[in-house]
Order: sequence, then C-alpha cells, then structure tokens
Amino acid sequence: MTRIIPISQIDYSTSHSLCHAAWQFSRAVLWPEQSFSEDEQRRSLSFIKTYLNFPEIIEGSFNEFCERILLAHEAIYLERSVYLPQPSVWFHPNYQDGYITTKMQHRKLSQRRIDVPGYRQEYNVLVTGFFRYSNRNKPSYINSCRRHLIKLKAFDLLSLLYRSVIYSSFLQS
Repeated sequence: MTRIIPISQIDYSTSHSLCHAAWQFSRAVLWPEQSFSEDEQRRSLSFIKTYLNFPEIIEGSFNEFCERILLAHEAIYLERSVYLPQPSVWFHPNYQDGYITTKMQHRKLSQRRIDVPGYRQEYNVLVTGFFRYSNRNKPSYINSCRRHLIKLKAFDLLSLLYRSVIYSSFLQS
C-alpha cells in the first residue's frame, strides 16, 4: 500500500514579501541614502531570490542572508576605504568582491557559535526579529527585538533595525 504525502502549497505572496524585506534590509544596511532605478532594483532582487531559495524561503535562509549582509557591513566599516558597487553588481554570483565573499565569513561565524555559545548573539537577535516582523508584520516582534538588543548593548544594530523596518515598511521599491 502506498502512502500519499500532500505537498504543501507555497505562499507566493509571503515569499515575495520576504524577498522585498531582504532587499530593503540590504539597502538599509549597505546602501542607506542611495536611490536606485527600478531596473537596478529588479536585477538585485532577482539575485537575492536565488540566495533565498525562492519561492521556498525559510527562516534559516533569510537569517543567513541578513547575517551575511551584516558581516559585509562590518567589513566595510572596519576597512573604511572599500568601494561598494551598485547592488546588482555586488549581488552577482560572479563578482568576487561581493556577496559571494561573505559565505566563508558566515561559515566561520557559525563555527565560532558552536565553539562559543552566545557568540555574536546580537546578529541572530536582529535578523530573527526582522524576519518575524517581515513575515507577520507585528510591531511586537520589533519591540521584543529592540529590548534584546538594548540588553545586549548592541546600539549600532538597533539603529540598523530601525532603518530596516522603515525601509521595508514605507519604501515601495
């Protein structure tokens, strides 16, 4: 006797909104005050979709994407002289100085978290709170995330959280 396992339907509207949130998160963190053409946004979003495994976006892939954006932000902030090209170039899989370089950094971060529990917990708090807010659009998730970041004294990430929420909530493109 064979057993039929129903395949759950993919909620495309949620997947699209999560892709949009990931795009706005990356804009808020890496390109804050820059405006982009619709064509630039469309190209960037198409690359982001591949990194998020669209349309089956899960919390893990979203969180990894956002943590990698935070790692890039940290690297840019520390080096201060790094040139950051437009998003469609930076997200392109063949651009060797772009998003692709954050993969090794994220692996090191994950390994360090295994070795040292609580290591860089503030990154996880931020991206988990932002995912939950983006997925359900409840301000309580942002308030909870805010309290945790304040408790961790991660004030720089708190400002990135605010900016990301503003970008994802109020900017249409």
